[in-house]
Amino acid sequence: KNERMRKWIFFFTVISLLAGLSACGSDRPDDLPMSMNASATQSFKLITAAGTPQSPEVVFNLTDFTAIAQYVKYIEKVDVLATSYFEFTGIPTSEGVKLTNVSLTLASNSKTQITLPDITANGKIAADTAAYLGFLQSVMDEINRKGSSKVILKYTSATDLLSPDTLCKISLNAKFSFN
Repeated sequence: KNERMRKWIFFFTVISLLAGLSACGSDRPDDLPMSMNASATQSFKLITAAGTPQSPEVVFNLTDFTAIAQYVKYIEKVDVLATSYFEFTGIPTSEGVKLTNVSLTLASNSKTQITLPDITANGKIAADTAAYLGFLQSVMDEINRKGSSKVILKYTSATDLLSPDTLCKISLNAKFSFN
């Protein structure tokens, strides 16, 4: 009977030590929030000769979301927010400026793409439709999974675009949930 009691005491002692050590060994920060919003922006330079189809690329990296830098390894899921947007700036005001066949494609999967309207002036397009949000969610999912995501902008301009200030900007706003 005494031997049996010693085994039980030994067993519970080992279990208690293991539980204590595993609690102490956690590197989970005390200030880890349940969720946090963060954003990243990338821009395409729109320089082209009239009538020439273009396909510039940008890469979003997880490190671009600087607000969550210290919590990256605790990301459970990421949801793109409808405050995300596409913005065209520096579009010349001259007659005949028009970007056509404007689309964004995920480089890793050409079937994941969206079509934007023709662009004739500076403006912001809210990512508040299911198609726009779905595309940006695919970008964000790839960033979360691989650490980065390459996006291709395709367009054709009716006129020469020569200014390095003519840009298409993607602002990717997301809610990061942590575990």
